[in-house]
Parts: sequence; structure tokens; C-alpha cells
Amino acid sequence: MKITLIPKGAIIKKSEVSAVFLIGFISEKVVACRNERGWDIPGGHLENEEELIDGLRREAEEEAGVSFMNAILYAKSTTSSKGKYKDKYMVVFVSNSCKLEDFTPKPDALERDLLDTETLIERYHGEKDLLCDLIQKAQESLKKQ
Repeated sequence: MKITLIPKGAIIKKSEVSAVFLIGFISEKVVACRNERGWDIPGGHLENEEELIDGLRREAEEEAGVSFMNAILYAKSTTSSKGKYKDKYMVVFVSNSCKLEDFTPKPDALERDLLDTETLIERYHGEKDLLCDLIQKAQESLKKQ
């Protein structure tokens, strides 16, 4: 996968987006959730006609019981998917206005936690270098605001 930064004010066509993800900070810790694959950041596929930010809010609530006031769209990642997600990309938002709400474990959202970056990367089930890069770029994006 390749990460590309999205310039501020760039137009993103939701028809080209397969999924949305959140790097959510509370103090210096990152909101993390555990599903059947392992630890991850909140996110997932958009529902029909759903706006990017609405899909992000829904996924963050469903997977981690987290809400946020605002989020910055800062990166996209191409995928090697085939079928209906071919030629689409995932987008990543960052927020430092996250708040933990009630969380009830369910089959696709087993646990949530606030983890320091090192611990999250250690536990992450996917490409560790990719997540490390996403978190670093998220922190840089927040500093520019």
C-alpha cells in the first residue's frame, strides 16, 4: 500500500473511496479497537450514499465507542483490492477532539483501549510500517492546524 498526503482543501470524490479510518488522539494516546483480526484503528467501509465524515463518525462509534468534534482528512492509501473496491482508496482522518463514550463489546468490536503509539504498533495486526507512517503524518497534520 502507498500513503499519499491529501492537501488541505482538496476535493475527494466519495465514489472513489472504499473506506474511512480515524487516527484519534486523547492526550498522547491513540484510540484503538480490537476485532477478530486483532488491534486496529477505528474505521470501515462507507454505506450507500454516506458522506465521508458521517461514515467516519458511525465507524468510530460502532468499533470504539468514540465521538469527536472535528476531524482532518489528511491521507489516502491505495489498495490492491479487486471486485467492487478495485481502483478505490481508503482515506484517513485525524482528530485530537476525541471523547470516549459508552462501549459495549460485540462480535466485530471486542475491545477498545487508549494506547501509546509504540504499544499500538506492536499490537497492530496489519503492516506495522504503514501504521507508524500514518500516525507520524497524523501528528504532523495536527501541528499544522
